[in-house]
Amino acid sequence: MTLVRNATAAFWPEALHAAHEINGPTFAHAILTTAELLAALGAR
Repeated sequence: MTLVRNATAAFWPEALHAAHEINGPTFAHAILTTAELLAALGAR
């Protein structure tokens, strides 16, 4: 799974922080921005 930082939403900033920094690394193989994801997909 890839988590895209600037393509996720939450009601509170704390929940977004938890999704990206606390829970994300447990489940996601990569945590990227949209630009990083597009660059990675273009490189393939």
